[in-house]
Amino acid sequence: MSKAYLKFNVRLLAGAGAGPWLTDPIIGGVSVIESWRVVSGTGALLSEEQHYSNLVTIHHLNNTVSSRETNGQCTEASAAAPLTALASSNPAGILAVFGTVVPAAGFLGITHKPVCPFFNADKLMPLGYTAGTVYLSITLAPVAEPLTMVAGGAAGVLWDTFGWELHVPILRPGNEFAQNFRTLLASGMPINIHSVGFQNSQQNIAQGTTGAITSTFSTRKRSVKSLMTCFRRADTFVSEVCNACSGLKCLGITNFNYTVGGIRVPSAPINANTAAGAVNIGEVYMEQKKAIGHYDSDLEGTLSNITQYMQVVDTLTSSRCVFAVDLESYDEGISGKNLSGQGLPLVLNATLGVGATNAATLAAIVADLWVVHDVIYQLDGINGTLTASS
Repeated sequence: MSKAYLKFNVRLLAGAGAGPWLTDPIIGGVSVIESWRVVSGTGALLSEEQHYSNLVTIHHLNNTVSSRETNGQCTEASAAAPLTALASSNPAGILAVFGTVVPAAGFLGITHKPVCPFFNADKLMPLGYTAGTVYLSITLAPVAEPLTMVAGGAAGVLWDTFGWELHVPILRPGNEFAQNFRTLLASGMPINIHSVGFQNSQQNIAQGTTGAITSTFSTRKRSVKSLMTCFRRADTFVSEVCNACSGLKCLGITNFNYTVGGIRVPSAPINANTAAGAVNIGEVYMEQKKAIGHYDSDLEGTLSNITQYMQVVDTLTSSRCVFAVDLESYDEGISGKNLSGQGLPLVLNATLGVGATNAATLAAIVADLWVVHDVIYQLDGINGTLTASS
């Protein structure tokens, strides 16, 4: 399933403002996808990712510049020069807008490799032996969110999508293998397949918030590998001049950690500093790489340099940082932390900056927490049901 890909087309509708309209600089046309669900033939939920485009953004932040300006531009229509193509994230202070232009007449073709546990499992998925048909359910983003207007252009975006195709590789085993596999299923032995998934939850940070904060989330996952939090301005979600998906903010955070099951992880906060002459962002960057690395080992670089990763003027510009912690690095186990029985929430503890270093001084902030966790897909050989346990 890791070789599967999704194809679709994005086009402007009659009556749309002249724009010009551009795709997201990091994830291209994938920004039209708001949520992603994979459902089994018997109705069991196998995977669900809310704010899917934000998850894809986090994943693509760990690709090299050359990967995004070649593979990304050809498949997802992201920016041709991703290192300098910073996302627009201030409705009142547009500096520049980057991406691929959606033609006024015609359409833009998008090809996307899913960021989803079902499509990244460790083994082959025996879907031919399951009851019913597994299907993919996608919810599209609100009209103003995916595309961005060039500053000074004609507002009023209208778009739609068409031509959706999911391409899935098929392995056809020989008759002998198929017969032996059916015999194994008929014996009642379940088939277990491992993968790594994501759970999303959100919290709001009020406008004007500075200094020490605690933001409370929750999860009941059995094997949590890492935690990742990113921040975006709430008003960019309804702005035609902002990249709502990739317009990340650093809020001038100088230190952070998480409270997991009543215990601070790590015990000493992770520090960051963007001040001139004392830049210190390496620890934040390394934790981000470790956190997303549980899903994909193909993390050969990043789309940031030392000034872009955490911007000094957070109110005007977008950063490319994710505030993450790898729980397996701070636990005695190697298979994730069991939070299924915890009565205590997950808490992000952070110290926010002041003034222009913190975008929360201008607008309310949406915090997305991503819980990276193990998933076990189980095929019941007797009745052919496929379920997910996490």
